[in-house]
Amino acid sequence: MNDHKEVMYQKIEPKNTGTLFIVLSGLPCTGKSSWASSFKSEAIRYHIPVTILSSDDLAFKLCQELNHHLLPNERAYQYQDMFTTKRDLLEQHFAEQIRRTQDIPGIVILDRTYLSTTARKLALDLLLPQEVHLLQFSIHDDFLWQQNLEQRNKEQQEKIISKQVILNLQANATAAQVEEGFRSIIKCTIPGEENWQAKFTETQNSLIRHYLLHYRETLDELHCHLNGSVSMSFLQERAKVNHCEEHYIALEELKKEYGEATIKQPAQGYEQSVINKIWQQFSLVHKIIQTPTDITLGTLDVIKRTEASYIEIRTTPKKLAKHTLEDYVEAFAQGIQEARSLYLDKQAMGLISLDRTIHNHDDVDHFIQLAMQTPEIIGIDICGNPEALRTLTGIHLFRTIFDVLNNGLCLAIHMGETNSKAEQDDCEIILNALEIWSSQQKQSKGNPLHGRVRLGHCIYLTPEHQKKIQKLQLPIEVCPSCHLQLNWHLQDKPHPVTEIYHNFNDPVVVGTDDELIFGASLMHESMRMYGFFNHNNQSETNCNTKSKFRFLN
Repeated sequence: MNDHKEVMYQKIEPKNTGTLFIVLSGLPCTGKSSWASSFKSEAIRYHIPVTILSSDDLAFKLCQELNHHLLPNERAYQYQDMFTTKRDLLEQHFAEQIRRTQDIPGIVILDRTYLSTTARKLALDLLLPQEVHLLQFSIHDDFLWQQNLEQRNKEQQEKIISKQVILNLQANATAAQVEEGFRSIIKCTIPGEENWQAKFTETQNSLIRHYLLHYRETLDELHCHLNGSVSMSFLQERAKVNHCEEHYIALEELKKEYGEATIKQPAQGYEQSVINKIWQQFSLVHKIIQTPTDITLGTLDVIKRTEASYIEIRTTPKKLAKHTLEDYVEAFAQGIQEARSLYLDKQAMGLISLDRTIHNHDDVDHFIQLAMQTPEIIGIDICGNPEALRTLTGIHLFRTIFDVLNNGLCLAIHMGETNSKAEQDDCEIILNALEIWSSQQKQSKGNPLHGRVRLGHCIYLTPEHQKKIQKLQLPIEVCPSCHLQLNWHLQDKPHPVTEIYHNFNDPVVVGTDDELIFGASLMHESMRMYGFFNHNNQSETNCNTKSKFRFLN
């Protein structure tokens, strides 16, 4: 994948189990305890258990216990003795506390200085192979830090930190390195310095998001069209803003009619007049969504409401009134970007769609450049009315596949949506191109198509095409309610995709396609898809996630 995306987004790996550790490193009064307390409050919002192990608190408690057992003529211990003459005892007690937390699910924060290589090694020897992140609090304003230290010593007379203790800590300090065993090293700013609150929030959000994505089982939404997935409440609001409430009223009535007509699929499928109501609903949605602001807010609406923890949203850029394609993509990306700070338990990425009945190979180059310039966009989707005349087909379709993949982007392709010669010809071109491209990826570990390519629907295929998909182990996106309501799958018959893949742990993933239209939630679609396949393999993938087929790998 292109470099700018690799830097911004860490590779998604299988779910971890156990505890995530955060080590806070820095001199006293650099904000470590404040950060830990604030982090815990934020994590509670996402039901993440957080344990804070503070050497500060432990040293004070240990000092009290030692003084409680003193003989009358013995000198009382001072708080700072715990960091000098009683250091070994403090280390022993702290290590025991760490051992007790290792089987507790959640996040454990180790709040102490960790300035020397030796101190960090002692901690890592106890923690590895668990995942450990180090948060480094650096001083940029020495005067401000001195003020913080003096204020702290005034307020906590029982925990005075002497200048000698500070000098000893500084003398042994070494810069932490990832090679020591840390998963990441994150810089933080001390309280009072410029933008310190924003930096606190940024570091807290990044670690909470990491935990939610890596330590909790997730639902993945891998086939979601933006305009077909926004909510009715969103459309009502935008219709009012855009002075086109008549379109919303018409949509509301049409949606009601369609819902009543699709309660149960007839044995031979729905009548064409019912299916036509799908396209009529889309037409009204497109009339309501008129501005880049609508695109940004619509993207946020989809991300907010999805049951997925990871979602890929696709949309076809259009020239909205007085705006360019670039404006559309920028508005789409802005929605994804804003969602990162609003919904920490969700991760969203975007695909921009080429409509093969409108766009040609010249448009392909433009779309690739737009995607590569926009970090929130990770790939290209090829879609379009399968019954219409195609403008992106033949050799140009073949080249498009290579152009997209060789530029480091991912590729989703709608395929097998109609039983026509044009569709069969395109399927042949697509599969030949993918077979050749795959064979050229000599340095790839595992299947080079996984995490880079997925096929959408795959309903009407020849036996030869089915065999080639199976041979290449190409992932297929299954959208159960969409397939049912378009008569692509008759309810009392096996799903067409089961002619290619038979077991649930084969490369099949779920999508809602257009939740606004087809009315099925991601959980509903996941369970329906689960019922299509055999479940003979005891080591099969968890039914709620198949993360290796995400495009963010």
